[in-house]
Amino acid sequence: MICVNLAVSKRYMIHPGRFGKLQVVRIESQGLWLYNRDEEEVFLPYSECPQGIQIGDILEVFVFPNEKGRMEASIRKPLLTLNEVRKLRVKDATPHGAFVDIGIRADLFMPPGEQQFKVESGREYVVIMRFDAERKKLYGSTRIPRYLSWNTRDYERGDQVDIILLEKEEESFKVVVNQKTLGSLPFSETFRQVRMGETYKAYVKKVEPKILIISLQKEGFEQIEDAAVKIIDYLKMNGGYARLNDDTDPEEIKLRLHMSKKAFKKAIGHLQKLGEIQITKRGIKLTKSQETTPENI
Repeated sequence: MICVNLAVSKRYMIHPGRFGKLQVVRIESQGLWLYNRDEEEVFLPYSECPQGIQIGDILEVFVFPNEKGRMEASIRKPLLTLNEVRKLRVKDATPHGAFVDIGIRADLFMPPGEQQFKVESGREYVVIMRFDAERKKLYGSTRIPRYLSWNTRDYERGDQVDIILLEKEEESFKVVVNQKTLGSLPFSETFRQVRMGETYKAYVKKVEPKILIISLQKEGFEQIEDAAVKIIDYLKMNGGYARLNDDTDPEEIKLRLHMSKKAFKKAIGHLQKLGEIQITKRGIKLTKSQETTPENI
């Protein structure tokens, strides 16, 4: 066994469930020991030790408690870290709890009481990672609203955010906003096919004290510019012509262009003023495309 003065390592600390830097303080036949400030030493097994590692070297590791509550480390970056929300696969579901694959040698345990509904082996669910400080254990939960808030103070109308679709309600989806806040995405603000558990870029449409209304479409002039780019790209991919106009059903526009009919009408009007498209009786076409489809098609 080789030992060094631990004082040089006191500036390094990782909370269980997080990825960060720790210093090597001992090397043994079974693996390395890393020093975690204000915590016990953290063990990294020999199977994950980088070649040529020496005492005093700094490693980036993920720290987690094992079944006995002792801290261990992995050099593999996990699929989920503390307080993050993500769709993950359940490896094994038992009457006593489920085990979620997080991409390292240890699975994340999900107790029965943390399952919003009974999960099944091999299926994917939206999961949050939490830490039980009293028991010194990480655990997973599908009861996401229990751990997030409706606090809207950090947001303004028009902010771009990342959302994860969480639950389908009567007229909207409940979503996770920027990994920390709950929000509501009305069905009328989707403008495309969406899937539960997937992540999307979105925009804050309305901010109230206890609710954050989200849209997948920008507002104002930015919305027009964004819609205009989509229309030009669509025309270029379809020979410069599309049979879409003021009479087109809103659902068809939503399906083909992922925008509302209102945004479509504003955008084609803007593009016509710029001279980039022509609006005909039957559709729209690029003004300078060599592959423009004849108007009478």
